[in-house]
Amino acid sequence: MHVCPECAESSPSPGFCPRDGTQMEDGQEDPLLGTEIGAYRIARLIGVGGMGRVYKGVNASIGSRVAIKVLSRDCANNKELIDRFFAEAKAVNVIRHENIVNVLNLDRLPDRRPFIVMEFLDGAPLSKVISNRKQLPLGSLARVTGEVLSALGAAHEKGVIHRDLKPDNIFVTPHGRAKVLDFGIAKLTGDQTAISAQTRDGSLMGTPHYMAPEQAQAGTIDPRTDIYAVGVILFEASTGQPPFVADTLYDLLHKHVSAAPPPPRSFRADMPPAYEQVILRALSKDPNQRQQSAKELYRELVEATRQLPETAWDPVGEAESRMTVGMSAIPTPAGPPTPSLSPMQPTTPHTPAQPSAPT
Repeated sequence: MHVCPECAESSPSPGFCPRDGTQMEDGQEDPLLGTEIGAYRIARLIGVGGMGRVYKGVNASIGSRVAIKVLSRDCANNKELIDRFFAEAKAVNVIRHENIVNVLNLDRLPDRRPFIVMEFLDGAPLSKVISNRKQLPLGSLARVTGEVLSALGAAHEKGVIHRDLKPDNIFVTPHGRAKVLDFGIAKLTGDQTAISAQTRDGSLMGTPHYMAPEQAQAGTIDPRTDIYAVGVILFEASTGQPPFVADTLYDLLHKHVSAAPPPPRSFRADMPPAYEQVILRALSKDPNQRQQSAKELYRELVEATRQLPETAWDPVGEAESRMTVGMSAIPTPAGPPTPSLSPMQPTTPHTPAQPSAPT
C-alpha cells in the first residue's frame, strides 16, 4: 500500500495523490501508515525516539492535523516506561499554558500500545535553530526564552518540574514562538506516584549536558533545577556551544557539579555584561545563588536586553526549515499563563519595548 504523506490518502499502487498531487510513499515498512487511530489516519512518520515513534495524523473529514506519539512494543511491556509515558499527559494537563504543546487524547491501540494525540506544529526544535545559526540574536533569544519561562512558571506554580529541559524540547514556530515539549520525566511535587529523581535501577533521568548539579548527584529537585537548564540553553544558544563538554559522562557530570563555566562573553563579544551575568547566575552550583523563580529570571533578562540594538531582535523562526514536532512532543490544555510573562520585542529601532510586569 502507498500513502500520501500530506492527506493520508492510500492507494495500492505508487504514483501521485489524486487529492493534492503529492508523491505517494511506500507504507509497507511501517504497518501503521495508512491506518486509522481514532478519528485520524496515519499519513507519515515524523520522528523516532527511545520510547517510540511520532506520526502525522490527518482527520480525513476536515483535514485537521495532529501528532500522534506511539509507545514502542518493547517499552509497552515495561510498566515503569508506561507510567512515564502517561506522566507526560498527566503533567501537562494540570498546567494549561499556551507555550506548552497541547495534548488532545490518550488511549491504546488494539495491540494495547499506548498513544498520545498532540497538537501538530510547524517549525523546528531550538537545537536545529542553534545548529543552523550557531549564535542567535540576543534579543530574539531572550524573547524565546521568555516564553519558555512563562511555560515553566506555569508548571512550577502547579507543582510540576520539567527536569529534562533542553533545545530538543523547545520548539520554535516559523513566527519565532516557543513551545515547550516532553514532560515525560516531569516530577509532580507532592505526588507520591510521580517518577523519582532516579529510576529503580539507580540510573539518572535527564540529559547530562543540561543537568543541574543537584540532579547529577541525585539530590533534591525543585524549580531551580529547571532554572539551571535554562542557563545552559541560554549559554549554548548565545555562544554556539554548551558551557561544559567532556569525553565521558562522569567527567561531564563532574564539571556540572564542580567546574566554573567559562564567561559567555569570551565567545560572544557583543553580549552586554548584564546579559552574561544573568546566564552565569542561572548556572550557579548552589541553587540558592540562582534566580529563585522563572519570573525572577525573566525580569533579569528584561533588564539585560534594554539597550540591545534593533538587529538583536531579528526573528529566529522564519529562516528555519519547516519541520514538525518530533518524539519530544509534550502536552497541555489551554488556559491562562501563570505567571504572565510577555514576549520581549522592540517597537522602534534601538528601543526594545518594555514588557508588562509579570503578575
